[in-house]
Amino acid sequence: MNKKWNFFAIAFVLLFMGPFYSHAQSHKGISFQGVIKLPNGEYPTRSGLTVNSRVLSPNNCILREEQFTGVNVSNGYINIAIGTGSTGGYDPGFSMKKVMDNSAVITGLTCLHSDGTVNGSVTSFDPSSTNGARKFRLSVTIDSTPVVADFNMRAMAYAINSESLNGKTESNFVNTSTNITQTAAENWFASSVMGQLLSGTYVAPSATTAGNVSGTVAIANGGTGATTASGALTNLLPSQSGHAGKILTTDGTSASWVAPPASPVTSVASKTGAVTLDAADISDFSTAADARITAQKGQANGLATLDASGKVPSTQLALTAADIPSLDASKITSGTLTQNVSSSSVAGTTGSFTNLRIYDGTSEYLTMTLPTGGAGYSIKWPNAVGANGTVLQTDASGNLSWVVLPSAPVTSVAGKTGAVTLANTDISGLGTASTYNVPATGDAAATEVVKGNDSRLTGAFQSSTSLGGDLSGTLPNPSVVKIQGKAVAPTTYAAGQTLRYDGTNWINAVLGFADISGTVSTSQLPTIPVSKGGTGVTSITANRLLASDGTGNTVTPFTCGVGQLVTFDVSGVMGCTSYSSSGIFANGGNSFATSASLGTNDNYNLNFKTNGSTRMTVLANGDVGIGTTTPAAKLDVAGGVKIGSSTSCTATEEGTLRYNSTSKGMEFCNGSLWAAVGSTGGSNGLRSCATGNANDVMVAVGSWCVDKYEASVWSAADGSGTGYFTDSTTSADTDSNYPTGAANVPAGCNRNGAGCVQYAVSKPGVIPSRGVTWYQAAKFCANSGKQLIPDDLWQVAAIGTYDPGAGSGTGGTTGGSATDAAAARCNINTHNATWATWLKTTNGVRPTNRAGTTAGGTNACSSDYGVDDMVGNLWEWTSMNSIEAGTDTAGFSQGKNNSSGGPFSTADGTWNINGSAYGCDGDGTSKGTCGWKNNTPAAALRGGHWGHGAQAGVTALGLSNSGSVSGWSLGFRCARPR
Repeated sequence: MNKKWNFFAIAFVLLFMGPFYSHAQSHKGISFQGVIKLPNGEYPTRSGLTVNSRVLSPNNCILREEQFTGVNVSNGYINIAIGTGSTGGYDPGFSMKKVMDNSAVITGLTCLHSDGTVNGSVTSFDPSSTNGARKFRLSVTIDSTPVVADFNMRAMAYAINSESLNGKTESNFVNTSTNITQTAAENWFASSVMGQLLSGTYVAPSATTAGNVSGTVAIANGGTGATTASGALTNLLPSQSGHAGKILTTDGTSASWVAPPASPVTSVASKTGAVTLDAADISDFSTAADARITAQKGQANGLATLDASGKVPSTQLALTAADIPSLDASKITSGTLTQNVSSSSVAGTTGSFTNLRIYDGTSEYLTMTLPTGGAGYSIKWPNAVGANGTVLQTDASGNLSWVVLPSAPVTSVAGKTGAVTLANTDISGLGTASTYNVPATGDAAATEVVKGNDSRLTGAFQSSTSLGGDLSGTLPNPSVVKIQGKAVAPTTYAAGQTLRYDGTNWINAVLGFADISGTVSTSQLPTIPVSKGGTGVTSITANRLLASDGTGNTVTPFTCGVGQLVTFDVSGVMGCTSYSSSGIFANGGNSFATSASLGTNDNYNLNFKTNGSTRMTVLANGDVGIGTTTPAAKLDVAGGVKIGSSTSCTATEEGTLRYNSTSKGMEFCNGSLWAAVGSTGGSNGLRSCATGNANDVMVAVGSWCVDKYEASVWSAADGSGTGYFTDSTTSADTDSNYPTGAANVPAGCNRNGAGCVQYAVSKPGVIPSRGVTWYQAAKFCANSGKQLIPDDLWQVAAIGTYDPGAGSGTGGTTGGSATDAAAARCNINTHNATWATWLKTTNGVRPTNRAGTTAGGTNACSSDYGVDDMVGNLWEWTSMNSIEAGTDTAGFSQGKNNSSGGPFSTADGTWNINGSAYGCDGDGTSKGTCGWKNNTPAAALRGGHWGHGAQAGVTALGLSNSGSVSGWSLGFRCARPR
């Protein structure tokens, strides 16, 4: 079943929902609007859809992946805001501004191959390498059919970046208001003074003369608020009223008037101006030469009584640390220093200490004393605490270090301490003879002694000493009687002999071949027989295999013929075998004289390689993969397959594919002839209109298949089960509201097509379905893999249908035989038939397959293509549902005869040209209110119905009804491409 989805974008619009109040406010997404058209021509209305989307870079990297739920589609229109959905999948987590950023390389991305699989070798997108255009991929499933479409987002990247201007946001610009208009702001910036202020060249006018200033400058603006000096003082000073003779004073915050002192100071000690006082200028101040204070007014006045030496008695001193801000350490001559000695309490090298005590703060202390008469020196302590048991050691320069004491330290030598020099008498056991040195190594000299444990003194040898072991006799001429404990037993000596161990003794003998090991030159060896491990010959031909001869005594070269293999028989005897009789596949081919098998005998795959890479794989289960090592079918090709031409097409070749280079198309062999792929073997290469179902008859009309009969609706796709929209009606029903609750309206099938799961078939011998809305008819056709017949196709399919005019075909309302000419003619009646007559099944619509058998004949209602009842019987919906009707005060432009006749019609009628359309405004589950509605799109009806009489015909066109109407007289017909 071929389906074509039409999906096109109406617009990409960058929407900013409301004004920007700060740069932190983000964009509101990119609005995407599109239109979906179903394969049957329907522009669907669906709700609660899930839509997946991706924003892709030109190199197929995912910049954003999000999902939208609860999306509604109305009359095909879909609208989503990219950037507002729920992100997931491979979404990198970027903001929309980052997604659309063209200023830098974007990394950390998941990128795809062209087939949609992940391309792990690509993880970034460089906008500078392309034009920066993104792609938008939308995916949605409607009626179990997935729809995927790509759209070019063109310049959307710059639209996102336009949220700022060169990095400046809306807060950096002047916003106009009621008081600050755009014109006022432009005039202000256009003034010469503002231009000078902005450029830094403005010079304020001089204000030194009254002519430069006019009016009164308020105090709040830096003025005095007055035009006279006295007025200015009155404004600037506290009120002067009632404060005569007072002076102005301030408390640091505000000024006020106060009375002056009763006797203001005018001079000091009869001196005015800058006064310098002497001791004589101060009452009761002594003029003694030492300038000390000798007459005091008492401690209460802050002066202490001095002792006879002019000093303050210690009893009057109660000093704290703060009373002595700085004191040289040399001034402290006694007492105990209880403060820690540190860089904060002893500065630099100041102070002189004979003794320094380190005090623990309670009762214990350590005193360090400078030796009397000692020279000054410095001690440098180690930079860390020593290990347990170590002692301090100096390097003679005052640098101390921690060292480990010897386990038994020497404290004295021979009762001597300090630098000791020993005499021989100081060494116990040493005589008074001359001193001899003990050599460290080597033999002792004549004036040296040998240590008792010298390793060289393992035994004392004398000339009469008897020897043992491998030696016998005495020194100095012993005999070797053994070697490593084995006796040396030579016999009479002869030339060429050598000493050899015979397993018991060492004997003298001539060496044999078996006695030789290692490398021996060939000149030293005789010809070695095969029995001794030799070849039995003195030379061998180069580059030959070796084999023993028939006697087994000699090794000879072995050679096979050109192209032969070396083989072995069951006894292990080597021979030569030709390819023709072997089981080995040879380069260039070989003959086996029987069927050959190449492959594996265990449960492993078989790979074929070229240039080091696997090109074809045969799995253990028989699946063959070309370009893939994991085939998922009997033949799985990862890449294109080229098929050549073929001429033979027989029953044994049925199913063979070929490429027709003349027609430029793929064809298949159906067992007898070549047909285009997608067809069922018609001679023209198009798919046959035969459905294989007697309940669904279609005929060919050009490149289309059209229902032979007006459609009927059934519960099963093959036209079996329950039939719908075929009930008998009553006179209470009208053409616009039929059927009113008829029992055979499918449950859950709404007037807008939603929930309609039944099928439309072209079934002979039944009353065609009527009272179906345009939307229901389109859905029933789509469920059957068809669509409502296109309006132009309807007119072509009707060509040749005889138009007998009024009064014919009435006999066909109840059936009729193929020879009943009156019954076979098109089912039309006079236009004045009553509604009651129309609404009776037995008096109105006739069953299918009553149009006669002579296509295009005057006694039949069948077109040149064999399509029945295209004139009269029932109006037929076509796929056209977008003609906007005009307005008509009468509500309806009545059907009119085509008085001119023309070449195609005999007074066929047209309805509602330029009139309003009759429609119902329900929600799909009900009719709602039906009536004539101006400017309402109408769906096209063709052919007329039984009651139209002469106005029914092949050119009859009705635009009276919108697609929401379900009238008794409204039927339909389906079609599909071949």
